[in-house]
Amino acid sequence: MDAWYRSIENLRNAHLLARAAVKEARPEAKVGATHSMAEWEANAAGRPMMEHMRRQMGDVSLDVCGDDDYIGVQMYTRIRIDLPRALAPGAWLMARSGWLRRLALPRVLGAQMAHADPVAAGNSTDMGYEYRPQVIADGIPLRGYLHWSAFDNFEWALGYRMHFGLIGVDRATQERVVKPSARFLGELAHTGALGV
Repeated sequence: MDAWYRSIENLRNAHLLARAAVKEARPEAKVGATHSMAEWEANAAGRPMMEHMRRQMGDVSLDVCGDDDYIGVQMYTRIRIDLPRALAPGAWLMARSGWLRRLALPRVLGAQMAHADPVAAGNSTDMGYEYRPQVIADGIPLRGYLHWSAFDNFEWALGYRMHFGLIGVDRATQERVVKPSARFLGELAHTGALGV
């Protein structure tokens, strides 16, 4: 069993133990977890690779939480894997062969990402993620929303360049400015109506 599967098994065991401890202390408590996920799409040749990647990067987390009271989803963007038709047999083999996957997968996905279509201007977040609200149009029951950060925060890979907070922070003066998004969410929390 490689390190990935050991880490998933450790995650599963830790989650089950934590859930049991919470339920023992407070049986009425709602217990769940949130997972960073993506919407996956692929053409026919890319489907085996997409299914493998989705399984490794998302489905295993959902499997761990199958008996939870709720599942939180951090859905950031869509990942599309389009491979030339000629690569379909190799992609199928790679998705099913551990050693071949470890050898070739980083190169295949790296090349795929390098040639991905750029997200249309105005249709992406500051991180370059594509806006994908269609997840709601498909009928997924949205029961709540938790904003990532009250204040603009430090991102490990990007420092202070991202401005996710509901309250902006001027790093030179430490001045705080409430953003329109904070006012919108505050009104939504107060009234319970979207008003759009």
